[in-house]
Amino acid sequence: MMHVAPLLVVLTILTSCRSLPKGSINAKIAGTWRLYESGDAPGGGTYVVKSIRPVPAQTITLSRNGRFKAEGSDPFFISLYVPIQRYRAEKTPTTENYFRFGYWDSKTRRLVYQGLTLKNDTLRLTPLCYEGCHFSFLRID
Repeated sequence: MMHVAPLLVVLTILTSCRSLPKGSINAKIAGTWRLYESGDAPGGGTYVVKSIRPVPAQTITLSRNGRFKAEGSDPFFISLYVPIQRYRAEKTPTTENYFRFGYWDSKTRRLVYQGLTLKNDTLRLTPLCYEGCHFSFLRID
């Protein structure tokens, strides 16, 4: 009986905790997106934004059922996004247009989250980079 009391306390705490509001936004972001801009901080306190030429196209395709596909030629872009096969985007309590973009990294065998901002037909992914970076996409499909 003495072992049951601590267990009940733990269960009560766990069931009363409120988690972050979640909800799939896959329908809003489903489609094919073309990379048009990237940004990164090479060091020294500067942040460099580069326009990406439309040819050859570097794209990500996100399906409503959570499938993910990336195509392109930029080595950094490819290293981050080609290994992803499935994703989940979740609402956050911060702003209306900012979401958590989660995926299973098959190389490290762990769940990884990035920021995702959606505004009209523009999607921005913000991977975890040491001094900051981003990839901005335009909807093409």
